[in-house]
Amino acid sequence: MSNGPRLFQDRHRAVRGIPGETVRYGYTLIELLVIFAIIGVLIAILLPAVQTARETARRIQCANNLRQLGLAIHYYHDCHGSFPPGCMDDEHRQESWGWGTFILPQIEQNQLYEQLDVTNRRLTEILQDPGINRLVQTPIAVFRCPSDSTPDQLPAELRHFNGDGNTEKLELGTANYVACQGLYDKGGSFSNNGVFYNGSVTGLQDIRDGTSNTFMLGERDMRCASGVWAGCRNPPGGCNWGVYQNRGRVSEELNSPVTRESPNQCDSCSEGFSSAHSGGAWFVFCDSSVRFISNEIHFSNGGLSQSELTNEVDYDRQQLGVYQKLGIRNDGMPVGVE
Repeated sequence: MSNGPRLFQDRHRAVRGIPGETVRYGYTLIELLVIFAIIGVLIAILLPAVQTARETARRIQCANNLRQLGLAIHYYHDCHGSFPPGCMDDEHRQESWGWGTFILPQIEQNQLYEQLDVTNRRLTEILQDPGINRLVQTPIAVFRCPSDSTPDQLPAELRHFNGDGNTEKLELGTANYVACQGLYDKGGSFSNNGVFYNGSVTGLQDIRDGTSNTFMLGERDMRCASGVWAGCRNPPGGCNWGVYQNRGRVSEELNSPVTRESPNQCDSCSEGFSSAHSGGAWFVFCDSSVRFISNEIHFSNGGLSQSELTNEVDYDRQQLGVYQKLGIRNDGMPVGVE
């Protein structure tokens, strides 16, 4: 009977973990493996959800950027009676200001606009001035899609800006939004059938298919060589380093799988529109509305080949795709898009 109380006390100390007593706590190997497995499953479930939420936020920000640019172009129209030119056209091969530079005051970049002295000096002159030429490398957030991975200055291996004035071979500030010049693959003083082309002074009255049925700007991502906000390297030229520095045409398929495989290859997605978003790209229309256009949109160049598109030749309007009709301002074939 005398051992009873001591046995009870030993058990009581073991349960309570009284200091000084040899009591060990911990997890078995199996328990640890189960915990790690549960944590792994939770991470596998939550990580895609977090990534999806982030991409959704980026898509929304991208659409907001385009809406701001669309409104800025309309403010420019209010002040000048027309949209800005796609690029200035002085019938020379030297670098020229484009639509993105002309709307700098409307996107709260007045100081940059004044420093560049846009109204008095040409882009080629600025590039030759070592005191201020690096201003054209300025990153401007409203010109960038958050989902795109192009650096702040457009890399020369993607699309160079080496022209007569750019003797230092500067890489200019990147833009993921380019203006719609229409159907034809042609630069110079040619009046294309989109809203923006060299020397264009397009007004709302010229958009005969309706402002809600006509592209103003669209996206282009790094896979298709992006663009720059400042202007054009070679206004008379086409291909990758001419007017397509800041514009795109709808005769190239949206998010075309045809990418540039060599420096001299034209007729690739570097002349069209594309995005880093899944399934399509954002466009702002001439009424400043922003809509997501699917890769599956009906595409047809009206029976014209890419080589024929380098000249102003007739096309069968009835055969045009919905995508092409949205990119042309005056084909008499207005279409809406949901």
